[in-house]
Amino acid sequence: MSDGETLGSIINRAGKMTTKALQNGIEIYRQSKYFYGGIGQSIEQIQFVNSTDFVESSNNQEDESEMIRVAWQNFDVKLMPGDSIIVKEATRSVNISGEVYNPGLIEFQKNKSLRFYINSAGGLTPRGNNKDIIVVYANGVIVPNRWFNSPKILDGSTIIVNQKQIQEPFDVTQFATNWTSIISSLITAVVLSRQL
Repeated sequence: MSDGETLGSIINRAGKMTTKALQNGIEIYRQSKYFYGGIGQSIEQIQFVNSTDFVESSNNQEDESEMIRVAWQNFDVKLMPGDSIIVKEATRSVNISGEVYNPGLIEFQKNKSLRFYINSAGGLTPRGNNKDIIVVYANGVIVPNRWFNSPKILDGSTIIVNQKQIQEPFDVTQFATNWTSIISSLITAVVLSRQL
């Protein structure tokens, strides 16, 4: 591999991808030693390789020979010595997990929406958070669902429906006690100010 070689040039040198390959389903793993900035800096403190590529940290940060997955967005991502490249086979499926009634694999259907796949998994459970859904693409890129911009679902994607945060129920008695205390303090302050 020559210096500054890109993922695209490696794929071309290997004879391109077969028809069975998952488009954008290439995983790149890089040695963690490239992400340590020095003593005291952990992988978790390093979020971006460059403006378009970011890394996912793994559990064991003490072993410098450990590999970290690099998320990439185009075939111009530059490779480094020791990088491992894995080309996944197309699965024609989408994985959905989290707070849906029937998590698991769903057959991929081109141009179907995120809502289609959630409904195909039985819909959200009562604990499912409609505002906290993320899509993880096969190349490692993670895109959150936004009300104005729903991510496109591709073959090999994973949809994760997160759980709602548990909120304390509204306590009317505590609310009334707090307001009574505030009002009595204000009345006391007004009475004392008039006596001066």
